[in-house]
Amino acid sequence: MADAVAQTQNAVSTTSAAPAAAAGAAPVTPAAASTLLGAAGPADTATPADTATPAATDTKPADGAAKSDVTKPASAAPEKYDITLPEDLAKAGMQADAGMIEAVSPILKELNLSNEQANKLAGAYAAYAAQAQKAQHDQVAATLDGWQKEVLAWPRAQETLAVTRQAVLKYGGEHAANAFFSDPYLGSNPVVLRVLANMASRLSEDRMQDRALGAENTKRDPAEILFGKK
Repeated sequence: MADAVAQTQNAVSTTSAAPAAAAGAAPVTPAAASTLLGAAGPADTATPADTATPAATDTKPADGAAKSDVTKPASAAPEKYDITLPEDLAKAGMQADAGMIEAVSPILKELNLSNEQANKLAGAYAAYAAQAQKAQHDQVAATLDGWQKEVLAWPRAQETLAVTRQAVLKYGGEHAANAFFSDPYLGSNPVVLRVLANMASRLSEDRMQDRALGAENTKRDPAEILFGKK
């Protein structure tokens, strides 16, 4: 009986020791499970079909294809340009310069301008030139007007101008008189008129002095009176 109990206890002891031994041992790693990315296994080094390097294609055009596809535009330039200025400029007296048209025609043809385009360009240039000419004319008129106002503001201006006019006629001759009487840059310039007025006054005073001294002195050269003897 005692032997049977001992065998039974040994059997229970052996059975209960097995879980204890199992508890102290390292856990068993389960077999790799399948995931959403696929079953575990060696790295897949295959190149996906959609990322594979595409086969090289020959994009070189066939011989003569480029030349046949590009066509030269038709020339719009006439053989000879016929330039006509706008009506308002023509009425103002402006005319197309034949020499200029001939000079710029090669450039107009190089730019492939039609006759209509060339006329537009000529009209624009003529309008600009007319404005520039008017501005210059207005500036000259303002300058001359300012000169006249300055001279007429001199003391005894009319008397001074009369003496100056007589001196120009007497000592300058017809050619000088025409120049001074017709050219406003000479006949209206305050600097020129002041010089002439001073010379005329000097000649007049010396003439009066010579008459007082004697008739023999009245034949002196005007240059000698102005500048003295050499």
